[in-house]
Amino acid sequence: VENRLYIGHVGRSRAYTLRDGTLTQLTRDHTWVAERVLAGEIPPDDAPRHPRRNVITRCLGIKDSILIDTIDIDILPDDVILFCSDGLHRAVPDGVIQQLLQDHRAGAAAALVDEANRRGGEDNITTVVIHVDAPSQQHDSTVDRLAIVNRIGRELAMSLDVEATLGSVIKQLIAMTGGERGAVLLRDDSGALIPRAAHNLGPGTFEDYSRTVATQALSERTPVVVANALDDPSLNTAMSIVGLSLRSIVCVPMILKEDAIGVLYVDSAARSNVFDQTDIDLLVSFASLAATAIENARLHETLILRSRELENSRARQESLIRSLSSGLIAIDNDGVVTHWNPAAADTLGVGADVALGVRLTDVLPSALASWIANLAIQVELDAQTFMMSHEWEGPVGGRDRAILAGRVARIRDVDGQDEGTVFILNDRTDVVLLEEARRAEGAERDKMRELFRRYLAPSVAERLLNSPEAIRLGGSRQDVTIMFADVRGFSGFSERHTPEEVVAMLNHYLALATQEIFNELGTLDKFLGDGVMAIFGAPVPVPNPELAAVRAALAMRASLDRLRNDTGVRVGFGIGLNAGPAVVGNIGTAQLMNYTAIGDVVNVAARLQAEARSGEVLISETALDRVRDAVIYEELSDIYVKGRSIPVTTYKLLGMRDTGVSQTRR
Repeated sequence: VENRLYIGHVGRSRAYTLRDGTLTQLTRDHTWVAERVLAGEIPPDDAPRHPRRNVITRCLGIKDSILIDTIDIDILPDDVILFCSDGLHRAVPDGVIQQLLQDHRAGAAAALVDEANRRGGEDNITTVVIHVDAPSQQHDSTVDRLAIVNRIGRELAMSLDVEATLGSVIKQLIAMTGGERGAVLLRDDSGALIPRAAHNLGPGTFEDYSRTVATQALSERTPVVVANALDDPSLNTAMSIVGLSLRSIVCVPMILKEDAIGVLYVDSAARSNVFDQTDIDLLVSFASLAATAIENARLHETLILRSRELENSRARQESLIRSLSSGLIAIDNDGVVTHWNPAAADTLGVGADVALGVRLTDVLPSALASWIANLAIQVELDAQTFMMSHEWEGPVGGRDRAILAGRVARIRDVDGQDEGTVFILNDRTDVVLLEEARRAEGAERDKMRELFRRYLAPSVAERLLNSPEAIRLGGSRQDVTIMFADVRGFSGFSERHTPEEVVAMLNHYLALATQEIFNELGTLDKFLGDGVMAIFGAPVPVPNPELAAVRAALAMRASLDRLRNDTGVRVGFGIGLNAGPAVVGNIGTAQLMNYTAIGDVVNVAARLQAEARSGEVLISETALDRVRDAVIYEELSDIYVKGRSIPVTTYKLLGMRDTGVSQTRR
């Protein structure tokens, strides 16, 4: 249409109008900086100096198709139109451009080029200057309708919402053609046409349209025009044509990159021959714009969904990294830290705010940094993706001693190119210290076990080791049987033999006594020179401790008799046994204690042992009453014990009575 200017624009070239002394930029630069300025992210004054000012977001020749801005404005007499490449507006400010256009009616283009060169412009410079002398009075409806199509296309290009775009398409479709009903049908993955937007196609349904015409337009990829469907033999039997009394129909395929993505459908039941060739031409142009707009909206929707998926994936990844109990450190190929999770901060005593963006060797102590660097070198030399490491030990994070185990892996992109290295650090300090404490405890336990076994029967020692409360300082009152045994004839033997022989003999006899005590689950209280004291019934209770003490005493006497017959040495045991209540427990201090029994029962047993001759086993009446049916004995005279006014009736054990029940020794 004359008196109107139409511009198609892409890239960084510009169009200006000079009207009434005011210079106005008509086009919008398709650059990264211009888009940020438009979004309010960069101040306009910073744009000319921004480092990304030369990044173009839309230009010809890099893609199969491109979105082109369309602009149309009214023009008036004396308007000046300027088209120029970026070689001009990058070098010459708008104020200077305006002044030159006002000063030079003829030769304005050359003046602008000269000014750009004078200001040091190095780029190619193209300028076109148009002076409007008088408006045209002609009018052409076809051009006017094309302008409408261009305007609609520009509006569609600005919509990135699929549903909104489809709604706009159907609205403009009806407005351009004057049809009564219309639909936008898109092809799904199976190739079937699915109505996505409609006008007047029945309440709540998209089904009442001519599928025959729509399918033909899609499959043949060409517009289909029906002047009067009821008179067309190929259509007048179709249910939709007959049922809806359709007359005029036009259907145009939407082609995008040689692919038919759907069709634009319009019909009329009121009259025939509604749509002519002009309508078809307009609809073909509109269909192309609509296809591009719909595809752009689809791509934008896909991009948004993909962006959300990536953001969710990134958030999950970051959450996973943050929640790892192991320290995670990632560096790029230059050794700069790119990831540093909270566990790494806790383990190494360095926060992510300090570590990120800094070379790893500048963040960690030199010894630890060298260890980690060696891991990275090793995995690179071995061309491995993942490998374990030996442990590192040293001070870190305010701790004097830390033990770390490391794993290292190469980070590779989808093409297999190395992008950096990731380290997983496990803090094994507590585990190692616990293992060391357990080993020390085990060693101490073994030491105590060995010590206990010197005083207790092995089974008794194990029970005590498994019940630590049994060896606490202090005692308790309980019923026990006490044994005292002393080697008789030892003094005479000592006079006739060397000290080494005496010690060897004594150790041999005491070992014999200890073994018999242990066989009956007795506790070796102490060695008393050439004698021993033993407790039966504590610290571990045993059934009938008096009988156990009797068996042990008689077994000691029998073993010594055999030894005397073999060696001829006239040495024997004098043994005293007593039973009764005593305070039994660990007596002494926390640093040095002795497990023993204290009470009158101990004193009486010691006095009985003192009265016993070599080979005799003397027992108190209290102890005898508990084993009387199991032993052979004879009564001796009463004896007096220091601190007691009443004498103690004494008996000598001769042996075990044959009761017909086997006496199993423990």
